[in-house]
Amino acid sequence: MEQGLINLHDLIMKSLLIDLFRSIGLGVAFGSIMAVVSSGFVLGVLYFTDLRNQMTILQGELFGIPANPIVILWLLLAATLVVATRRLAKIEGWQTPADSIYAAHMPDSQLDHKKGFASTLAAFISASGGASVGQYGPLVHFGGVMGSLFRRVTGGIFSMDVFIGCGVAGAISAGFGAPIAGIVFAHEAIIKHFSLRAIAPIAISSITASALSQYLFGSRQLFLLAFDPPDLFSSLPFLIGSGIVFGLVAVLFMVSVRFFVSIGKKSGLSVTTLTFSAALVCGCVGMVFPQILGLGTQTINDVFAGEQTYGFLLVLLVAKIVMTAVCLGWGLFGGVFSPALLIGATSGMISGKLLASAGFVGHIPVLSVGGLAAVSASIIGAPMSAVLIVFELSGSYEFSVAAMICVVMSTLVSYLLFGHSYFTRQLIDRQIDITMGRGHLRMTKLPVTKYVRPSDFLSLDGASKIEVAISQMVAAQVSEAYIVGDQNTFIGKVLLFKLMAAQQTLPKQGRQAWLEKPPLNVAEMVEPDPLVLDKESSVAAAIETASDFVGESIPVVDLKTQKLVGVITESDLLQAYLELQNDARAVEN
Repeated sequence: MEQGLINLHDLIMKSLLIDLFRSIGLGVAFGSIMAVVSSGFVLGVLYFTDLRNQMTILQGELFGIPANPIVILWLLLAATLVVATRRLAKIEGWQTPADSIYAAHMPDSQLDHKKGFASTLAAFISASGGASVGQYGPLVHFGGVMGSLFRRVTGGIFSMDVFIGCGVAGAISAGFGAPIAGIVFAHEAIIKHFSLRAIAPIAISSITASALSQYLFGSRQLFLLAFDPPDLFSSLPFLIGSGIVFGLVAVLFMVSVRFFVSIGKKSGLSVTTLTFSAALVCGCVGMVFPQILGLGTQTINDVFAGEQTYGFLLVLLVAKIVMTAVCLGWGLFGGVFSPALLIGATSGMISGKLLASAGFVGHIPVLSVGGLAAVSASIIGAPMSAVLIVFELSGSYEFSVAAMICVVMSTLVSYLLFGHSYFTRQLIDRQIDITMGRGHLRMTKLPVTKYVRPSDFLSLDGASKIEVAISQMVAAQVSEAYIVGDQNTFIGKVLLFKLMAAQQTLPKQGRQAWLEKPPLNVAEMVEPDPLVLDKESSVAAAIETASDFVGESIPVVDLKTQKLVGVITESDLLQAYLELQNDARAVEN
C-alpha cells in the first residue's frame, strides 16, 4: 500500500515536471522566433522606407506642392510582387488575425501554413513599398500560423489556443516592447479566455520576445511620449466626450474598409487589376502627401509634437482612413492596427486643439494618447491591451488611467454601432460568431450525423395493414415508426396512438370485413408535416430545430436523395451538447 502511494507520487511529480519544462521550452522557442521575425519585419520595412525617401531624382512640384513620383513606382513594384506572391502560392485570398481567432477556438482546426506565410510576405512587401497598411495584424497571424505548425510537429502537447497564444503574445511584445500588453492581448483579443495552463507558456513567450528583441536589435522607443502627467479631474469630462468621438472615428474607419472591399467585389475587375489600382491611387496621393505612406510610426511622433495645423491634421485623418481602406480593400495586404494608431492620435490632437481654441488648454497631450489607445482598442477589440501598451510605453499611471477612460467610451460606442471588433465582424461575415463561445462554435461545425442512430428505429412497409403495424410497434415497444420505400427512401412517420385511434373508430360488426380489406393502409396514416433534419445540419442547428419537439426521435434525411440516414433523439442532442461544453471547459480551465 505504502509503495503504491510512493509510485503514484513519483508519477504525479514526473508529469508536473514534464508539463513545466514543456511550458518553458514552448515559451522560449516562440518568444525567440517572434523576436527575430517581428523586429526583422519592422527593421526591413524601415530600411526600404529610408531607401525610398532617399530617391529624390524625380522630386518636383505639382501645383506648387512638393511631389515625388518615385512613390508611385515603388507601389507599382510592390503590387507586382504581391500579385506574384498570390499566384506562386496559388491562393485566392490572404489570411488575417480573424483566422487565428477562429483556429484558437476550434481545437481540431489547422491554419493553412502556406497561405499564412504568403500573407505575411505580402504584408511586408506592401508596407515596404509604401502602402498605407500596418504590420501588427500580419505579425499576429504569423504567430498564429507558427503555433499551428508547432502543434502539428509536436503532436499536440498543448491545445491549439496555447500554441497560437504564444505566437501572438511574442509578436505584440516584440513589436511594441510591451511584454505585459502582449500577454493580455493574446488572451483578450485572440484566445479570449484565461487559464492557468495557458498563461505560463504565453507569459514566457512574451517576455522572451521582448528581452531578446532588445538584446539583438537594441532598445528602441516606438512613440515619443515625453509629456507631463495630466490632471485627471479637470480632464475627465473631455476624456469622456472625446472617447465617444473616438468610437465614431473607429466605426468610420472600419466601415470605410468594408465599403472599399465591397466595391472591389462588385466591380467585376480581376484581383490583379484591383491591386494595381490600389497602388496607383495610393501612390498618387502619397507622392504629394507622404505622411499617409507605410507604417506611420514617424508620422505619429510628428503628430505628438503638436506642430501641425488644423487643416493638415484634418487632411491627414481623412487621407489615412481612405488610403488604408483603398489598399486593404483592393488587394494590397497588411494590418489595421498601425493605421488605427495614427488615426487615433490624429483624432486626439484635433480634439485637443479644438478645446484649446475654446479656452480649455492643457489637454492636447492626454487626448492625443487617449485617441491613439481608444481607436486602436475599438478596432482590434482589446481595450485592456491598449491601455497596457500606453502604460508600458509611457510609464505613466496618469496617462494610463486617462487612456482607459477614452478606451471604455470608445469601445462601448463602436460595439453598439459596429460590433466587438473588426476581426469578429469578418468572422460574422463567414457565419462564425465567436461571441457565442467555444462550445457553441464547435456545435455549429460538428455534423449531426456523428450522433445519428442508423438502425435504432422501426421501419414499416407503407403497404402494411394498420393492424400489423400496431402489432409490430407494440412488440418493439415504440410509439413511432418510419415508413420507408425502395432504397430506404423516407416516406413519412406514423404514431402509434393515431393508428390505434383509427382502429377504434370502426364499428364492431364491421371489424372482420375491415381486417380482410382495410380502408386505409399505414402509408395513408403518415404525419402531414413531420419534423425532419437534413443530414448536412450541424448539432447547433439540430438543437435549435428540435427545441419545441415532442416525441421519441427525429428522422435525419438526405434532402437531395430523400434517403433516411437514421434518427436522433433529444437525449442524443443533449449528450452532444454536454460533451462539447465539457471539452470547451477543459480548454478554458
